[in-house]
Amino acid sequence: MGSSFRTISIAAIVVAMTSCIPDPLDLEVDQLKPKLVVTSHVDQGTVDILLTRSVGALDANDDTDLFELINEASVSDAVVRIQSNGVTYDLNAFGGAYAISGMPLVAGQTYALYAHSAKDGTVSATTVYPQPISFRDVSVKTTIIGNDSLAQVFYSIDDPSGQNWYIVTAAHVRSGANKEHLNPRIVAKTIDDTGLDGTIIGGDFKIPFIEVQTGDFVTVTLQNVGKDYFDYVKLREDTQFGIAAAVGEPVNYPTNIQGGLGFFALFYIDSHKFTIGE
Repeated sequence: MGSSFRTISIAAIVVAMTSCIPDPLDLEVDQLKPKLVVTSHVDQGTVDILLTRSVGALDANDDTDLFELINEASVSDAVVRIQSNGVTYDLNAFGGAYAISGMPLVAGQTYALYAHSAKDGTVSATTVYPQPISFRDVSVKTTIIGNDSLAQVFYSIDDPSGQNWYIVTAAHVRSGANKEHLNPRIVAKTIDDTGLDGTIIGGDFKIPFIEVQTGDFVTVTLQNVGKDYFDYVKLREDTQFGIAAAVGEPVNYPTNIQGGLGFFALFYIDSHKFTIGE
């Protein structure tokens, strides 16, 4: 589990960072002190936490080896715990990635994160686990725009009563292109159910700039999230969406991490994979 989990975690950071590596700057400026960056994810009942040091804008350019950069940024000496409902859960370490399986995730319950590294400091955060929501229906079709074939996502959601904030993502991976598995084209759509409470919410969107071919893969996900994380993602809608998108400086995005950067958010992910042409 350790090797595969760490590979997936690093890949998530590569997704985010590939789209935002700056051009080299011929400037002499003071570097900000690196901070701990938190990335969280829930996958089939396993809670994953990734800890890295923030990456300075002058530390990366087009020639940067991203895997080397992320390996250098990973924080592997931390003690990481999550507390909820009076119970403390210790996460197992896999390099800079930390995980625990079987921790109960209960809608409406608060979860408190604590992470301490002797070298890099201490961070903490709290989040509330939202009600899990799945698609009512979801599909991917090919649409012709000019001379291009684009993937178009159609979805519907049975919206329960009460305020909900949704994120729908679509990730395109070219068939047979291993490197693109680490840097897919990912589109995120944010949906606020204000004025739509208790209705069937439906819509569609295209994955722009990528011409799809038979055999390509498109993975579509739905997440019902908290308002703070929703606002965080909404600010990034014009960029590639990635679980570790907060790594980097200057930092222009909100954070719920005390003493650090990134975001601690736990939520259910309803995921569906489609193959173009099938």
